[in-house]
Amino acid sequence: MSKLLNSGQTSISHEGMAQIRRNVARKWKELGFLDGLSEGKISIAELMEGEASMILTNPFNLAYHTKRFQQQLEAGDIGGMEYHLRNIIRLITKKIIKDHCE
Repeated sequence: MSKLLNSGQTSISHEGMAQIRRNVARKWKELGFLDGLSEGKISIAELMEGEASMILTNPFNLAYHTKRFQQQLEAGDIGGMEYHLRNIIRLITKKIIKDHCE
């Protein structure tokens, strides 16, 4: 999808868009993130692609969640720690995926 947005094309055929969607789904499937899903793979892959793009274009997310995790740890707030730790893991995983897939 990002290739389409960066290409400067203003129109694309229905088949061209379908091919882009299949390519996105194939990428996420090869990474194993669509394993166990019986339907909706293309839609879920598109959601993952969008989320990864948003996170990777904002370098402050990881620093923010790391700082907040440390604050929650010091305060003994397990729920807050869990929330920020989950985001840290998500951000790191997406960085690894980006580094290995592009």
